[in-house]
Amino acid sequence: MISESCPASGASEANEYGYPPIDRYSISRHAYEQLADTIAARIAAGYYHFKLPRELHIAEEFGVSYTTVRHAMAILRERGLIVSIHGRGTLVARPSPEIQADDD
Repeated sequence: MISESCPASGASEANEYGYPPIDRYSISRHAYEQLADTIAARIAAGYYHFKLPRELHIAEEFGVSYTTVRHAMAILRERGLIVSIHGRGTLVARPSPEIQADDD
């Protein structure tokens, strides 16, 4: 019997932050892909304006491993959404001038 708290039970309630939980039992999408998409959505929505929280804090918030967060961050760096600076943290990348011109 599957308990109600198990993600495999089909529960899709939002977590305390208003986002759906990461489904670690999904066979179609890895947890790091789901996390990268969730963080990208937060960036697009303006939730993260300048600097992202520490990776350990993100891991705790979403209930995933530190390695999963590191993998998600690598995806976001490849997409050009974030920049990591040693000793400074992970920052939201500034949009390129072409993107800003398209928005006007």
